[in-house]
Amino acid sequence: MNDSHVDALLRQGVGLLQQGNLARAEALFVEVLRRSPRQADALNLLGVIKHQGGFSTEALKLVRQALTLQPRTAPYHRNLGLIQLAMGQVSSAVTSFRNTLQLAPHDAATHNDLGVAYGRLGRFAEELREYDLAIAEAGDFADAYSNRGRALAGKGDLERALDDLDTAIRLRPNHGDALVNQTMVLLELGRLEEALRAISRAIEVMPTAPTVHNTHGVVLQALGDLDGAIASYRRAIELDPGFVDAHANLCECLERGNRMDDLRAALATAMQGALRSDPRLRFYQAKLANREARYKDACGILEKINLKSLPPKLQAPCSTLLAKVYDRVGQYPKAFKQFQHTNRQIELGAPAVTGMAQGYYDRVALLDRAWSAVAAPLSWPDAKPRSRTPQLVFLVGFPRSGTTLLDTILRSHPAICVIEEKPLLDTIRVAWNKAGTPENLSALSADACAAMAQGYMNQLAASDEFDANAAVVVDKYPLNLVDAGLIHRLFPDARFLFALRHPYDVTLSCFMQNFALNGAMANFLSMSGTARLYDRVMHLWSAYRAALPLSVHTLKYEDLIQDLRATCEPVLDFVGLQWDERLHDYQRTAFDRTIINTPSYNQVTQPLYTSARGRWRNYRRMMSEADPYLAPWVERFAYPDSEG
Repeated sequence: MNDSHVDALLRQGVGLLQQGNLARAEALFVEVLRRSPRQADALNLLGVIKHQGGFSTEALKLVRQALTLQPRTAPYHRNLGLIQLAMGQVSSAVTSFRNTLQLAPHDAATHNDLGVAYGRLGRFAEELREYDLAIAEAGDFADAYSNRGRALAGKGDLERALDDLDTAIRLRPNHGDALVNQTMVLLELGRLEEALRAISRAIEVMPTAPTVHNTHGVVLQALGDLDGAIASYRRAIELDPGFVDAHANLCECLERGNRMDDLRAALATAMQGALRSDPRLRFYQAKLANREARYKDACGILEKINLKSLPPKLQAPCSTLLAKVYDRVGQYPKAFKQFQHTNRQIELGAPAVTGMAQGYYDRVALLDRAWSAVAAPLSWPDAKPRSRTPQLVFLVGFPRSGTTLLDTILRSHPAICVIEEKPLLDTIRVAWNKAGTPENLSALSADACAAMAQGYMNQLAASDEFDANAAVVVDKYPLNLVDAGLIHRLFPDARFLFALRHPYDVTLSCFMQNFALNGAMANFLSMSGTARLYDRVMHLWSAYRAALPLSVHTLKYEDLIQDLRATCEPVLDFVGLQWDERLHDYQRTAFDRTIINTPSYNQVTQPLYTSARGRWRNYRRMMSEADPYLAPWVERFAYPDSEG
């Protein structure tokens, strides 16, 4: 067969390849090579087909043969790079893409490919540069915008990332990867409904893509739809049984939802074959062991996990869990050292945390100084009590004082609804943009107070936990305690439930907990910082009590775990309700909830226990730096030396 016949077969094969008919195209390229073994284009294109069919090693060999014959052909170098990138040979792929650009410096697709490779190597600046060059060469290059948006999001530049992703989707409305990346950015920005719309569109575009269903699960979980999230994770696993991200997300969802039987089954399925040693799954295996009180098993698993092998979001929780397991098995010095190490790593990983902590402390200190200077009780005659139900109650206290347990018990009462951990008051305070000092609050007009109060009530009513038929609505946000003056100014008839726990126990518990960082929680990364904030917050609370006619009922955590009814009956009487036997069945209430959004989610499903009472005694020597801050409050709150 002469060269013209070979060329005709080659052209026919290219046409079939473009149509997606890989089998017939492959047969034609094989025939071309049988007749002309040194036909470089056929070698290159056959390599492309082999790669698409999953035979990457053979594909690599074929494309290299083509390059041996025609070393200055840019597309061959690019195809070699794409195969190497898919095989995880990222540094080699970088070399191949650079070789391509030496021959075709204006090729936008290769600049984009090189950006992806640099991203895999963690070379962020070079990654961005290549996406910029790709976009400069082709301003309508949706893939480059999508990739640049993903890269910017990874570095926390969310607004710029969203701009790029929006552009990618405008250029190509069915761009599945851009829709997934857009979803994750919207999720980070807290725009959950928009994230749900984006990922729903991605499912329409890529209905069989495991990543899309996994991301759908992440969004649904953030929205509190636990059942929907579980179904999405399971669909992702069905599409790709080896998709470890989906397995890990499913385990997290089940554990957070207190579904231990389902978690056990999910781990049994996940930890087969190559996934058995995955550190994420081993972490959830340890969490299950901890929940089942198999502390030595949990310890053995956790000690073998290299924290750096985990995604960043799991490193601190894993380290914290190991510390808590050490506590459970009585290795207290080891536990304390592990907590210190965990908190130090969190601090090093978030350089702004020191400023965040100091900023929050300074706000509390400013309020404390202002309210402590009030010489005589204040009254605001223009304040207008709300004449309508429901009774508004603020459940406050220092974090880790048993507020989640009390929340769960109270919501077991049919006449009570609890709004859990929603920064409703913070939104009003930030919009006001003034400190809640006596002077500033006194300067508020009745109309301004009414408008701010209505803004709060609108947010309250919009919460998915709000029940318009409830006689009592409890806003459970412990550190609203800091803004008790603002609360009283807006709602003079509001009542406060003040949850109290032994100062040393509550300080230790905050230090031991892996909180999501904000200004308040950033103080808990050191023992002295935790104790210092406790002292200041309690001093401010005492100043509020002295200056304002607050309606307050105080209950001690230690009393609650000792005798639920004897402690809660006065609480119900305080808010105008009668005892209801369903409060004894608070564990059922906890199990029936989709998800509990506090660090105590895994404790309130248990019977009342006293193991956390007096835990501080195991760490007495290690807590000596807290003494100047805490010792006065032990006496002030009438905790005898033998108690706690």
